[in-house]
Amino acid sequence: MRQAGKIAALESLRGLLAIWVVIAHVTARVISDARILETHSRAALEPLLPVYVFMILSGFVIWGLLRREHENWRAFIARRFFRLAPLYFAVLMAAALAAPFELRTLENLFWRNQHVYDAIKVHQETLAHFGPHLWAHILMIHGLVPDTILADSNFTFLSQGWSISLEWQFYLIAPALFALWVRGRHAALALCGIGLAAIGLLGIPSVGFLPNQFIWFVLGMISFQAWQSPDWYTHVPARTHDALLLALAVLVYVLLHQPLPVLIWLVVMDALLAQRTGRQTTVTRAVNRLLAQPALQRLGEISYSVYLVHIPILYGVFRALTKWDEHLFGWKFLALALPATLALTLLVSALTYRIIEKPGMALGRRLAKRLETTPATGIAAATP
Repeated sequence: MRQAGKIAALESLRGLLAIWVVIAHVTARVISDARILETHSRAALEPLLPVYVFMILSGFVIWGLLRREHENWRAFIARRFFRLAPLYFAVLMAAALAAPFELRTLENLFWRNQHVYDAIKVHQETLAHFGPHLWAHILMIHGLVPDTILADSNFTFLSQGWSISLEWQFYLIAPALFALWVRGRHAALALCGIGLAAIGLLGIPSVGFLPNQFIWFVLGMISFQAWQSPDWYTHVPARTHDALLLALAVLVYVLLHQPLPVLIWLVVMDALLAQRTGRQTTVTRAVNRLLAQPALQRLGEISYSVYLVHIPILYGVFRALTKWDEHLFGWKFLALALPATLALTLLVSALTYRIIEKPGMALGRRLAKRLETTPATGIAAATP
């Protein structure tokens, strides 16, 4: 099922991933690592894992967007900038103003775990070098700055904001990579990929540095090509499909250091391909039914807001609960903090989507139309 150029199932996936990030961020700050290990939920409560899936999803969507829109580089960048920037800058300013309040909230917590200690350290660094960190975020280069130059630049103001810088870096180079692909310059494209991978192997200490995460985007790009030309999928024997999927999942789990994002994407892509080719199985029907839920698709629509606004809301909820009972902690604290943070995040996200995201996207579309020309070179000329 597709909606206005979007694949509805992927919108639902986006919504689920955003909620996963919120749950993981709240839980990590409340429950100790030892208690999380006791409940065997460490992987599920690691906020980085859903972000990896977001990267794969971004690679898929951007590769498809470049194929569909036939825009020149300026038009593409204008649209993507106004997709990211309006909400990002609004939340960044709110977080910058709230930084002293957030630090006091952390310091007043009745408990400490590694995530709280890390958050206190990051907030102290934010206030100690406020100007450099703010400028790095305004320029959206904070993911490029290693800790050796500006400590914790990836995590100041918005602990998840590094991924916005990372996404922007990908947007800047994706059109060039796509142009190489459609022109058949596959060797040059491979060299670019190898070069980025080699830079990643240098070990530059920055989670938001594109070469360190490029493989996730590549997986999405390859997935789009597999989805766009799905004839190969029809050769998978229907009777053994589910068994083959299980075997592949086991192989991924055994071989990869971070298997969960790939496993999630594998299941979703399999469902999309089954739906696209009309070769549904018990597993793919169940996945597609889940991702077809209107509530999840609406959640996906506001997922960018959910992803960005929940951290300031989290600290507001934590402060309110510690004011109410300064000795409240552990699972009791989580039982109150998690639903409150989720509810307020969804409410605020619905508003920010309507008053910030939608106007920003509309402005980006208008500007992109003005910037569109009939180029003799560039992406549009290269696209068949």
